[in-house]
Amino acid sequence: VICGKSGSGKSTLLRHFKTELTPAGNQSGKIFFCNKSLASVSQREQAQRIGFVMQNPDNQIVTDKVWHELAFGLESLGTDEETIRLRTAETASFFGMQNLFDARVDTLSGGQKQLLNLAAVMAMQPEVLILDEPTSRLDPIAAGEFLEAVKRINRELGTTVIIAEHRLEDVLAASNKAVVMAGGKIIIDEAPEKAAAMLAASGSEMFTSMPVAMRVYAELAADGIGQSFQCPIDVRSGRLYLSKIFEKKAPEITEIKEELEKPACINGGECLNTVSGGAGDIKSKSKTQAVQLRDVWFRYEKNGRDIIKDFSLDIYKGEFFAVIGANGTGKTTLLRLICGLAKPYRGAVRICEDSIAHICLLPQSPQTVFSENTLRKDLLRALDERERACQKASENRRSENTDALKSKEGRLLEITKLTDTEKLLDMHPYDLSGGEQQRAALAKLLVYEPDILLLDEPTKGIDNYFKQQLAEILHNLCQQGKTVVIVSHDTDFCAEHADRCAMIFDGRIMKISAPREFFSGNSFYTTAANRMSRHIFKNAVSVRDVVTLVRVNLQGEKLNDADLNGKTKYKSEIKNAGAAKKEQKQKNTSEMVKSRQEQKSNAEVSKTVPALITALALLLAASVPFLGIYLMNDRKYYIISFAVAVLAIVPFAVSFERRRPKTGEVMIIAVLTAIAVCGRAIFFMTPNFKPVSAIAIIAGAFLGPQAGFLVGALSGFVSDFFFGQGPWTPWQMCGFGAVGLIAGALGKSGLIMRRRAVLAAFGAVITFFVYGGIVDLWTLFGFYERPTLAAAAAVYGAAVPFNLVHAASSAVFLYFLAEPMGQKLERIKLKYGLGFAKGARL
Repeated sequence: VICGKSGSGKSTLLRHFKTELTPAGNQSGKIFFCNKSLASVSQREQAQRIGFVMQNPDNQIVTDKVWHELAFGLESLGTDEETIRLRTAETASFFGMQNLFDARVDTLSGGQKQLLNLAAVMAMQPEVLILDEPTSRLDPIAAGEFLEAVKRINRELGTTVIIAEHRLEDVLAASNKAVVMAGGKIIIDEAPEKAAAMLAASGSEMFTSMPVAMRVYAELAADGIGQSFQCPIDVRSGRLYLSKIFEKKAPEITEIKEELEKPACINGGECLNTVSGGAGDIKSKSKTQAVQLRDVWFRYEKNGRDIIKDFSLDIYKGEFFAVIGANGTGKTTLLRLICGLAKPYRGAVRICEDSIAHICLLPQSPQTVFSENTLRKDLLRALDERERACQKASENRRSENTDALKSKEGRLLEITKLTDTEKLLDMHPYDLSGGEQQRAALAKLLVYEPDILLLDEPTKGIDNYFKQQLAEILHNLCQQGKTVVIVSHDTDFCAEHADRCAMIFDGRIMKISAPREFFSGNSFYTTAANRMSRHIFKNAVSVRDVVTLVRVNLQGEKLNDADLNGKTKYKSEIKNAGAAKKEQKQKNTSEMVKSRQEQKSNAEVSKTVPALITALALLLAASVPFLGIYLMNDRKYYIISFAVAVLAIVPFAVSFERRRPKTGEVMIIAVLTAIAVCGRAIFFMTPNFKPVSAIAIIAGAFLGPQAGFLVGALSGFVSDFFFGQGPWTPWQMCGFGAVGLIAGALGKSGLIMRRRAVLAAFGAVITFFVYGGIVDLWTLFGFYERPTLAAAAAVYGAAVPFNLVHAASSAVFLYFLAEPMGQKLERIKLKYGLGFAKGARL
């Protein structure tokens, strides 16, 4: 298991274990797979022997049916049909997916989708399974089922499992080794128990991510309680640990009768009101209602099923309200109803007072919050919007916010320091890790100073250290009279910090109460601390609760002074944590040099065959006209021109393959081709007014001449499947490709100026003369038995209106598309280290 704070490099490290996923940047060192350099392992072999499961289950699914997804990897490897049938059936049985075999993927829950991703990877029988925070989007029950399947894979199939996780409660106990990362470096690489002890001894912030049993042991051991016992690593061993502590004397105090560290009321409000939550009357913390739902019913489709059913709830001003429940029970829909993104078809949702103007929602996918290409620009834009909103508000409202309108930079620094995002300001939000995106999105929402803050899975992807910071931020907001509503699968976070918790099932509230009462009564949706201590204590739901009750019951016992300091045991181990790595680094140096020499030799050999093919194609293209003159009596211009057009395309395709492009480069060309094809289809009603040439020019200008030609040529070829293939297709391919090629050549040389109006004019000119000139040749050769100058003049003259429309369309599309598409292409090139030539910039 690999653990560390958000942004410590866990995901980056895992992506280095598959060369196709390796991020761009300066690399050094060596990665070995089965005693062989990973760089020398073919992509096919890596796909088969190294499995990878990502954080978001929707990002990895590529087909529409479950059985299609199970078979997709095997089909891509060219496995025979009989083996595919056997493997998919066997895999479905192993993972208990027989009843879902023919189901549509979009009908599955989040847990089922993630299990499907795991099953699809395991169908290829990999030797190594890599998982990047696979349970971050799953509820506790689904997460437990998923991790149990991973344990079975390791235990029964002998597959090596490498998993990066923040939720270590169920993972650490099953692991053989724990790797702790900080600042992109491995600081600990030991057995789980030893790694935890080293973190505790060094006072590391990462110790807060260790399982509850370990944290309870460490706190009690510091007081000399139970230090002679072995450190527990999971809930089961934690129960035995507590049983041993109270083996001789049963505890007299077994429950906490009131909140120990939370104020009874917020802002001096009374605590005598009740709300109808569907499961009984619950005491609230304030008289003032912030949100009120009464008899609400909601469905997404007119004839679909009800997602929210007869739902009534009051949420109060200054309250920290938490909602838990399984995936698909209506939690996210509840937030959408509160903020007005969804409207009930029956019942009412009321936002009390003037809070309706200041409601902010942090969705599950924080990427949807961002709209600029750097976090700094995003936050400054949010500050501008907030300032304008305050200026438009009433005089009373403005007077309340006068002190809040600080200088933009000052406010920016204040918020980024609060959310620990100072170092991320100049980065693109999409380039951040999952946890960093959560913090950045929260920073943007805090800019608006909302009266009601709605958070959908706010702790997803963030480490326990920042969870404590997040809790402080949210409690500060509540103390200011703000209302916080969170939807979360993080039961420990809700138990420790929420004022009230509610459980939703099938669109209804099943239970609503204070955290201690709420979680102590549950068996599955409860905390690890409660499961660990419920056989001794009645309502302990957090580490603090368990430690407090143990201390209260043992406060009369004499502690052993020699055991008071439990932080010195592993200091020598911390010093020597990296000793073995130094020796391994020296051992691999000579092998690295040897491998690089072999790769250089193989690269030189790989260039020879494509070069010969290119030369042969060019020779044939030049020879065809002469062969036509002497062997066909100078009359087969149709056949000759067709052959020349086809052969002219070959060198560009071969040269692209010669440099062995990355999968990312192929994907970019495929996506741009798809955009061009779709654009040609969308504008089918407007003759010659198409975006294909514009897309080819953009590809050439920003990705280089090679990419420009391929995007143009492929767009012509693929789109003709819809508009009609024929002998004109190679000419269209050459025309579109030539436009992209010229744009790439001029862009590479810097001759295209950085103004979109100039690029638009340039695109119109080359579309008219280059594309029109090439495609009109087809008309000349295709309709005239013996082309003459008079025939050529007639053809080109008749084509002028059509070419003018086409040129105008290229100018229009370039003017509006070049700048945004160019910015995205430049960012993609930088982020993924793609080997395209440096193009123009607007």
